[in-house]
Amino acid sequence: MTRPKNTVTFAQASEQLRSNASLKPAWLRGFNDLADADLAAFKTQWDGFSSERRIVLTTALLDLTANDIELNFNNIFRLALNDVDANVRRNAIDGLGEEENAALIDPLIDLLKSDPAEPVRAAAARALGRFALLSELERLKKERHTQIYKALLTHFRAAPEDSLVYRNALESLSYISNDTVAMYIRAAFASEDPDTRRSAIIAMGRSQDRRFAEFVREELQAVHPATRLAAVEAAGELEDEGAVNDLKSLFDDSDRKVQLATLNALAQIGSADAKTILQQAVLSPDEEFAKAAGEALEMYDFWHGEIDFSITNFDEEDLKPRRVWKQRDTSGESDVSV
Repeated sequence: MTRPKNTVTFAQASEQLRSNASLKPAWLRGFNDLADADLAAFKTQWDGFSSERRIVLTTALLDLTANDIELNFNNIFRLALNDVDANVRRNAIDGLGEEENAALIDPLIDLLKSDPAEPVRAAAARALGRFALLSELERLKKERHTQIYKALLTHFRAAPEDSLVYRNALESLSYISNDTVAMYIRAAFASEDPDTRRSAIIAMGRSQDRRFAEFVREELQAVHPATRLAAVEAAGELEDEGAVNDLKSLFDDSDRKVQLATLNALAQIGSADAKTILQQAVLSPDEEFAKAAGEALEMYDFWHGEIDFSITNFDEEDLKPRRVWKQRDTSGESDVSV
């Protein structure tokens, strides 16, 4: 990756770190995309830091990557996966959130299996969802698909229902389309625990199984804003044309996040009615909402319009919404021995 312009060098950043200077984005960028030699030098410093310093550093790097997609601190986050401090390990997992290298699967499964800290196990369960999706899209070897499924299912079944490990594992499992996962999603949806029920709604959307569309639609009117938000996003992922009018009714929702999420959901659904509603939303007197509607319309055209992908650098199948779930042979998958 090319180093962003106007940043300090690794040597300058290392000097700042050694001096215990306050962590500033301007010089932290010097740790972007470390070469092997620089990483070895960084590790020497890392080993001498206090746990508090490592926590603050990884948190600062996380914040930086959240605001600049050109930055890549993956080498540092991989180093931090084995840290003695649970907060550092959790930050490391979050920092590797965009990593698609299959070499990360084994360390994540090890953390899910045996890390003594529940927040770390929960973060590992969440991170494995990315690889569950890749395996479902057949971008990983079949052996990896089985490995990921077995690990998530084992620790989902072992976790208490009201735990974050249970919820994150369910949400990650939901990318894998089979009847066993669908059964667990329905069971979680029947839970009296609101967080577990909300995870079930998220899982319904990720499953791309339209058999869940009616359940999701009902939750668009839920009392809690976080549940409505989950339902809105799930309706979009399911491309549920039957939810279009319900989504439009949420334009005046009391929660701003819900209002804006409806626009993206309509763009994902991609029906003619959804486009008409988005075109009307662009005329809203609410400037922020109108701007977001315009961006959603662009997303609609990108996913569902006539775009010549041959002149772009992108893969059409990667960028368009994933097609909804279809029944397929899952023998040997739903009955994996755990």
